[in-house]
Amino acid sequence: MTGGGSSLPEVRRLLAVLAAGKRCAEVGTAFGEGAAALASTARSLVTVELDPDRLSIAAYRLRRFPNVELLAGDWRDHLPQRTSVLMGKAPTRCVSFCSTTRSSSQSSF
Repeated sequence: MTGGGSSLPEVRRLLAVLAAGKRCAEVGTAFGEGAAALASTARSLVTVELDPDRLSIAAYRLRRFPNVELLAGDWRDHLPQRTSVLMGKAPTRCVSFCSTTRSSSQSSF
C-alpha cells in the first residue's frame, strides 16, 4: 500500500523491486506513477482506476508498457475475473493499493 506516495522516487524503486518478474495487480492507478514503476520490471500488470480524468493521464503515461492492461471502473468489477482469465491464477504479488472516497450511496469494502 503506497497511500499516494508513488510520486516519491524511493517508493517507485521499492515497487519496481517488489514487482520484478511477477504478475501484478494494482487497485487505484491514479495518475500511473506507481503503475509505471511496477510495469518497469513486472511480467504483467493489471491496474484499475475509477476516476476518468486520472485514467486518461495514466493511459498516456503507461502507453509505452506493453505488459500493462489498464481498466476503467471499480476494481471489484474487474480484478477477480480478470486475474484468473489473464493469468490463469491470482497475481503472484499485489503490491499497490489505493482507494478513493466513495459516496455514501455506494457500498464500501
